[in-house]
Order: sequence, then C-alpha cells, then structure tokens
Amino acid sequence: MKKIFIFCSIGILLISCSKKDKYAINTYYNSEQQNDRLAEVITYIYSAPTFTKMEDRFEDKHKSYYRSLTSKFEVVKYFISTDSIHYYYVIRPSSIASERRAVGGHFKIGKNLKLVNFKEEFVTRVMTEEDLKHKSSFLFDEMVKGNLKKFIAMKHYIQWPNEVSYYDSISYEWKIKARDN
Repeated sequence: MKKIFIFCSIGILLISCSKKDKYAINTYYNSEQQNDRLAEVITYIYSAPTFTKMEDRFEDKHKSYYRSLTSKFEVVKYFISTDSIHYYYVIRPSSIASERRAVGGHFKIGKNLKLVNFKEEFVTRVMTEEDLKHKSSFLFDEMVKGNLKKFIAMKHYIQWPNEVSYYDSISYEWKIKARDN
C-alpha cells in the first residue's frame, strides 16, 4: 500500500510539473515557427532597414533583415485567446546598450497567414532586463485580461502611449497627437 501511494504521488508530481505555461510561446510554436513569428513582430515594432521608408518595411525583400535581428529580441510571453487574438510581450533593444525596453500588443492571423489588426498596446521606458521582466509581466497579464487601460498612466512603467502620443494602426507607428489651437 505504501509503495502504491509513493508511486501515485510521484506520478501526480510529474504530471503537474509537465503542465505547459499558457504564456510560453513554445506552447504554440516549435522553435523555427517561433523565430518566424518573432521576425514578423519585429517588422512592426522596430526600425526599417537602412535607406528604407517605414511604409516599405513590409516588402518581402526585407524578411532576411528582420530574421537577422531575432537574436537581439526575446519573446517573454505569448498567448492565443479563444477568439484567435495573439498577444505578445517582447523585450527589444533600446538606444542605451546596457538597457532594453518591452513592447506588448496583439494581432490576428489573416487568411494569407500574415499578421492583421496589429497593435502595440504599450512600450515601456528603458530599463534593465530584470526590471522589465517583473514590470512588463504584470502589464501583459492585465492586457490579456482586458484591464490594461487603467495602468497606461503609470509613467514609471510606460513611455507610450502617453498624453501626447497614440498608436497609428494604419502606419503601425507611435505618433504625436494633433494640438488643438
């Protein structure tokens, strides 16, 4: 009886340890697919290649450029909701070499397997990677739950959006709001 109890306890422990993290990208994609998905996200959240207009960054000829950048980025959390919305939280380079920033947002996959309805919901201030992982995990959770709006004003966490900027879902860039005269 004692051996059965120990065997069952070990089995339960192994099953509970193998439960997949619903926010891990490897829950949804193998490693090659993860790299491809990250390159697609980078196309939206990062600069265009040198001598390329931002509106031209989606051209097929630039795919290799964005794939070459994946080692500089990290998908920290990723989630696909029951209504097929893909949520992402990516750490990206910043202008300060020792620090980085996080970007969180969402998109859907179109019929042609391209990203559609892409939106950045938040971009953090430049921070150390350790600070980013703690602070941005919280923001990602709230975004997935639909509660992010009440945390957008946290200036010590979030740089964009702010009172003077907005995310343009046509050009896929942060822009300055027009001033009322």
